[in-house]
Amino acid sequence: MKGLKLELVGRNLFDPHAKIPIRDHQMELWPGYETSIRQHEKDIMLCAEITHKVMRTETVYEILKRCSNNPSRHQDEFRANVLDLVVLTDYNNKTYRINDVDFAQSPKSTFSCKGKDVSFIEYYLTKYNIRIRDHNQPLLISKNKDKAQKTNASEVVVLIPELCRVTGLTESMRSNFQLMRAMSDYTRMNPDRRIDRLRRFNNRLQNTADSVKVLNDWNMKLDENLINVQGRIIAPQKIVFNQSKCSSGESADWTRCFRDQRLLTTPSEGIDRWAVITPERNSFDLKTLLDSLFRAASGMGLKIRSPHVIKIQDDRTGSYVRAMDKCADMDPKLILCLVPNNNVERYSSIKKRGCVDRAVPTQVVTIKTSKNRGLLSIATKIAIQLNCKLGYTPWMIELPLSGLMTIGFDIAKSARDRRKAYGALVASMDLQQNSTYFSTVSECSAFDVLANNLWPMMAKALRQYQGEHQKLPARILFYRDGVSSGSLKQLFEYEVKDIVEKLDIEYKRANSGPPMLAYIVVTKSSNTRFF
Repeated sequence: MKGLKLELVGRNLFDPHAKIPIRDHQMELWPGYETSIRQHEKDIMLCAEITHKVMRTETVYEILKRCSNNPSRHQDEFRANVLDLVVLTDYNNKTYRINDVDFAQSPKSTFSCKGKDVSFIEYYLTKYNIRIRDHNQPLLISKNKDKAQKTNASEVVVLIPELCRVTGLTESMRSNFQLMRAMSDYTRMNPDRRIDRLRRFNNRLQNTADSVKVLNDWNMKLDENLINVQGRIIAPQKIVFNQSKCSSGESADWTRCFRDQRLLTTPSEGIDRWAVITPERNSFDLKTLLDSLFRAASGMGLKIRSPHVIKIQDDRTGSYVRAMDKCADMDPKLILCLVPNNNVERYSSIKKRGCVDRAVPTQVVTIKTSKNRGLLSIATKIAIQLNCKLGYTPWMIELPLSGLMTIGFDIAKSARDRRKAYGALVASMDLQQNSTYFSTVSECSAFDVLANNLWPMMAKALRQYQGEHQKLPARILFYRDGVSSGSLKQLFEYEVKDIVEKLDIEYKRANSGPPMLAYIVVTKSSNTRFF
């Protein structure tokens, strides 16, 4: 691909010569390709997918100028705006992630280059013939983490704000409808156009001398056409309700079945002790919501009694939290909060108070939802959620396997602190018998894709199963998320083999034969496209 004169940005190659300017929004799109070559079922295949990189024409220096209105908070504000941004430097077409800002230095500062001290101003002038205009701007620091991990050399790169262009989209850009629409004209392609682009890319590779030479040196040839695959159609699943079954349908949507089907399991005395928190001025919206909720729930065989209503004067986060504390003293089974909008801070405070501090399930509903025309179908979904949050099961599928334990495991990195990551495991307890499940969470290493504490979590799930059924599961289906395709071999060598060894020991201790184990790696961000 180097022969096509493409530039590497991050992990993928892009074509700066074919850039598409979107002038109204001060940005340009670089078209590029994500590729990976892997051994698939029978052949070695090249997966190619068309991708786009957003390059803003705005520089970091312009962000600096925007932040300088308030001199006292100027440094903190600039830091908050630029830390973790990925920037592109036009003089060498490389991208860097900004890790820090050094206000103590400026382009006038010197560094040692080939044995003599040079200022940044001189360096850029002699090497790239670029004149730095503002000699007093701070410097940006980028620690190349990926390389540092591989070679243990913490490579630090110093960048000049006015030479760095920002890449990617900000939250305000994502919510700008006109901008997203202008972009989608280029980024969202229908299948014919996408196939055409991929064929043109293939032709370029086949007809560029440099690229052909590489293929010939490896004694390889690229197929002219896209691969054809034999499709399989799976019959729709049967959804099992309390007394009857209903087909999940061609589009896997069985919402209509709820009108006359009873949920699989519901609390025998219904939801009898629960509370609602609402701002005083939204009392009418609450009444509408509750009426629909009672109607929807009775059709599904779920009894919901009238809740204890707590009215608050305003919709501040603190008011909700205080009301929840007052509520929790009555020991409710569930608290529903009616909120004016999707405020992230309020939502997480309600969840933290409910899940962490008070151990009460919570349901948050926005007022916009309660004014929706299709309120009955929304109320149906809310009723199903309430039933699930109390630990009951809305429906099942027909499961032919007994003694089966299904496990899901994923690792998520903390958004606030990149050094922290958490692994969560959820396991079913033989769905043929009952629908209880077990879940556990623990901290993992953020720099290692392998779960170093997976076995202790799995052992807890097995003990729980043993406690409920007096025997260990005969079959284990393990769904593992959070692993990139490049780490599969490593995963197999370390994680899977370790689990198999530990399972053998555990089952010998319980005097039973080893279980049947299927280890399935789930990749959600897959670049494979089926046309």
